Amino acid sequence: RPGFENDVSEGRFPLWNEIIYNEAQAVKLADAILNEDPYPLHCLLTFGMNIHMWPNSQKMKQALEKIPFCVATDLFWTEACDFADIILPSSASPQRDQVIVQGDWVHLIPRLIESEECRNDIEILLGISHALNLQGGLAGLRDYNDYLNYLLEPTGLSLDELRRHPEGLPGKKIPGERMFSYEEGLPTPTKKVEFVSSLLENHNDLPGHSGLPIFFDYRDIFTQEELQQFPLILSTGARKPQFCHSRTYRISWLSNLEPHTLVHINPNTAAPLGIAEGDPVIIATPQGEMNFIASLDTGVLPNVVHILHGDKDQDINAILDDNFLDPISGFPGVK
Repeated sequence: RPGFENDVSEGRFPLWNEIIYNEAQAVKLADAILNEDPYPLHCLLTFGMNIHMWPNSQKMKQALEKIPFCVATDLFWTEACDFADIILPSSASPQRDQVIVQGDWVHLIPRLIESEECRNDIEILLGISHALNLQGGLAGLRDYNDYLNYLLEPTGLSLDELRRHPEGLPGKKIPGERMFSYEEGLPTPTKKVEFVSSLLENHNDLPGHSGLPIFFDYRDIFTQEELQQFPLILSTGARKPQFCHSRTYRISWLSNLEPHTLVHINPNTAAPLGIAEGDPVIIATPQGEMNFIASLDTGVLPNVVHILHGDKDQDINAILDDNFLDPISGFPGVK
């Protein structure tokens, strides 16, 4: 990983470090800021940052309070903006040109709204790159039009051609589905179909990560005392059709279609606990507790409680352990 030897996750999550070549695992970003490990961070530039994405999200707020200089780029004022020294308004889809490839046909969708009050993310990044005199790669592009031409390169078309043809054009060369020959092999270390993952075999000393997927009971990693204190499985991260992450919770008529702060419980789990539809309940984890409203739901497995993703009024991530992580990838335990 040339150039990434000192990122905030290097060496902590072996499989992530092995297959992700240009990104740090951001799950420990708050620790990196608060503990100044592997070095002090003095500046943070964010794009669409959602503090509630992180387990133990209160820690991320503490980190943003500590960092000396923070810039937030977003469409809306979010909690990340509360901690920013500078806020850059980003343009929405109708405020920027876009190129779309549909089958073998390529379209330019021109901006519908001209605005001098915002810029799209690429324009912001290019402006910073030019100010820092960064060279090479995407940093060397002159402007957003250059970027769109870069996206069009695989089609053989140019931005000027598409501007002259608002109805769209067939691509001069459209990359087909990636096919692999027997000689070339598959994109695996062995170049073959792997029923036993050779990547995972390298890390099979880590619990639950053998090369051959073998079922193990989650209860094996907890003590009997812990299981008695916390007998139910918490599942988070799913959503309902009317919600897309956190963004549509901002629309009041959508978010008010049903009561807020629901926890979904199978009736067979709720009955022995004396829980009825609409009852106030407390969800407790080793990190804390929160108040919810019970919703009896046969779609939830017995002994599982399910809490929706994205509603800041029921930010279940606030009471999830930010150290309960997959040891090879660093992803948090949201199940």
